[in-house]
Amino acid sequence: MIGLALAVANYEVDQEGNYAPLNPEKYPNAMDDPRNAKNSTNMLRLIIMITTLLAVICLITRHYYKILWLNKYFYEDSTTHLYY
Repeated sequence: MIGLALAVANYEVDQEGNYAPLNPEKYPNAMDDPRNAKNSTNMLRLIIMITTLLAVICLITRHYYKILWLNKYFYEDSTTHLYY
């Protein structure tokens, strides 16, 4: 959620900056535009990437422990197990 909130805030701040539309003739690669090279933008992108990776790790860990719990406590019959 933190990464999503920062992404929206970064987008809104960039919109308030009243930048001119991207000119493909001046900057054929949009990432070369000065608005994409700002330190604040790059810092927010790094935070967004880190929080996204942490969310994926937490999701995988949650799924792993959920399966362990289900196999240990929910399914009492030894022939019924979920293996992933």
